[in-house]
Amino acid sequence: MTSSVLDDISHLVTQVRLDIDADETTSSPVSHTPKAVVPTTDGSAQSSDPNDAESANVFSRVMKIFSHGFRVCFKPQASSILELTPSANALLGPRPTQFTNKKCLVLDLDETLVHSTLKPMDCPDFIVPVSVAGELHHFYVKKRPGVDAFLEYAGKHFEVVVFTASMPSYASPVIDMLDLTQTVSARLYRDSCRIVDGDYVKDLDVLGRPLGETLILDNSPISYKLHTPNALGIVTWVGAVEDVELRRVQGILETVNGMADIRPTLQEMKASELGADPPCLLK
Repeated sequence: MTSSVLDDISHLVTQVRLDIDADETTSSPVSHTPKAVVPTTDGSAQSSDPNDAESANVFSRVMKIFSHGFRVCFKPQASSILELTPSANALLGPRPTQFTNKKCLVLDLDETLVHSTLKPMDCPDFIVPVSVAGELHHFYVKKRPGVDAFLEYAGKHFEVVVFTASMPSYASPVIDMLDLTQTVSARLYRDSCRIVDGDYVKDLDVLGRPLGETLILDNSPISYKLHTPNALGIVTWVGAVEDVELRRVQGILETVNGMADIRPTLQEMKASELGADPPCLLK
């Protein structure tokens, strides 16, 4: 594999640390052109990469990164959907009238709502092709069981925001295919995260919504470590077909949604579920 490809891959990884030799990495960013989403019905897809051998090497290196728990994401692109970046003002701006009296539900994407991998899988829900150093690579994406019903419920009762540490050119097309009914009112990406102790953290203070009316659903406690009273933890999902976590989350949302301030109720539920088996959602 060429060093330039390694440079690109190391730049694309969301997490702070990489399991790649120091002499193989660089911090120099390279711009790439993202491709359109390719939805599938039978799970089949053929690579358009003209150099299969080199592509296999790239896949091998990227999959090594994945095996150590790192998420690969991609550079920003323009979108007609509301794409938000940090500024001196609140990230979400004034609350739209249709969300008056509705609480803000902040949703993580990867391993919370979907699981994606570079390794071909049987019957993916859709495929996201992305160009890396001029080579096309496919992310195979699977939706978490119950996610469609969950988003339908959430859209009726909350202002729904997706907040991911991934880059827009990967995450935006995934959200497009996941949210066909346009339940998600706004999207926040890695550049809206705050770096705390080397971690990408989702700071709810800068959203522009009262904290007592804001919840975050995320599989990573690091992401919400500044706002644990507002957090609904969820078990990391990497493809288990019997998963029912979103159904459980919906039950919790139904309980706290009627509260003027969601935090005391969440705290009480956390205390009551300590020692639950399986591990409770509230972390």
